[in-house]
Amino acid sequence: MPVAYCDAAPVQTLESGKPSVLILDDNFLFRDLLKQIFVDAGFSVIAVGDAATALRTLVEHDFDLLIADIMLCDDLSNIDGREVVLAAKRINTKTRVIICSAYIGMLEEIMKDPKMLPFDEILSKGGFKVKDLIDVAKRLVQK
Repeated sequence: MPVAYCDAAPVQTLESGKPSVLILDDNFLFRDLLKQIFVDAGFSVIAVGDAATALRTLVEHDFDLLIADIMLCDDLSNIDGREVVLAAKRINTKTRVIICSAYIGMLEEIMKDPKMLPFDEILSKGGFKVKDLIDVAKRLVQK
């Protein structure tokens, strides 16, 4: 008997009255860590692991903040985090963006030419302080 395959992520919803965050990261440990950090800080969070799901979610919900890994691995859709950031800004120009990566060289390239990708802040996965990240996120969603 053939096995059916479905790549659809479970439906996630946002809590009203809280600042909303979409987290896109293919590393489930980092994604879950960020989700817990933001939930504990009072944000309503949806966390996804691939670009196609992120794009569908951006169309379904308005987000105050997008945290996007710009270098996704093994994404079957062949869409990377940079394209998700660009789409997010086309869908809702008010969405603030924090881009992240473990690849410091990629972040340095983007910082040299900030016009190539619309972002508000950069997060290096190599090390950050939780308090600083939450402070930045709160500042961004209040703009």
